[in-house]
Amino acid sequence: MKQNKPDGRCATCPRWDRWHIRIPKIEDQQKLIELYRRSGAKTKSDYIRGRLLNSPFKVIAEDPSAEPHSKELDSIISKLRIIGVRYNEATKRLNSYHS
Repeated sequence: MKQNKPDGRCATCPRWDRWHIRIPKIEDQQKLIELYRRSGAKTKSDYIRGRLLNSPFKVIAEDPSAEPHSKELDSIISKLRIIGVRYNEATKRLNSYHS
């Protein structure tokens, strides 16, 4: 007897959960990216899934005057992540020499 896979599919069932699409026109790509950013979805996949399955979604309008502040915050967050990674690397190296 064939065992079921962890996601509930039988072992002989084809895999249908992966979909790959191409959007050849640059204008369409830019429009889709802009709609995704305004939607507030966590990932592009979540946004596309929501649009395809007609689930409700929200559009977030950004205040243009707040754009410099959001870019500055993004920069700060990026730098904090870099510091965290370097701290972890240093700690790992120190622990490897003293163990």
